[in-house]
Amino acid sequence: MPASIDPEELFRSLTGHWQGMTRTWFEPNQLADTSAWQGQIYAILGQRYLQYDYTGKIGDETLEGKAMLGYNALSQQFEMAWIDSFHQSSGIMHSTGYGSEAGISLLGAYLDSANGPEWGWRTEFILIDDSHLIISAYNITPDGTESLAVETVYTRR
Repeated sequence: MPASIDPEELFRSLTGHWQGMTRTWFEPNQLADTSAWQGQIYAILGQRYLQYDYTGKIGDETLEGKAMLGYNALSQQFEMAWIDSFHQSSGIMHSTGYGSEAGISLLGAYLDSANGPEWGWRTEFILIDDSHLIISAYNITPDGTESLAVETVYTRR
């Protein structure tokens, strides 16, 4: 399914400085943490890609992360590489997905630290309006059950 929005237009809309609150769940429906996060999304390499840098806390632990987003015109999919000092171990998560009028939805996967089967991870960038952005991530169990893991509700600074 090709993107239903111009990727360049969407990238321009996402660019900016963001601040907001992030909620984190380690188990379905059991909120583990709520804390303030800061994010910056900016264009790189001739406006062809976006870089998303963020900082925040979970409990007393400071975290930082980065995501690189692009649109692959050949596959007509968005692509993302994501690293994070809290959620990721030493791996880089690669995700692909599609755009819509509201934003981007990407699907990736990660290895179970207990050597179990791979789990899915779906990330959404949903632009509510020019001043509000929600970035959500969902854990997907090996049997396909999906639950909200991280939700950041940003306001443009």
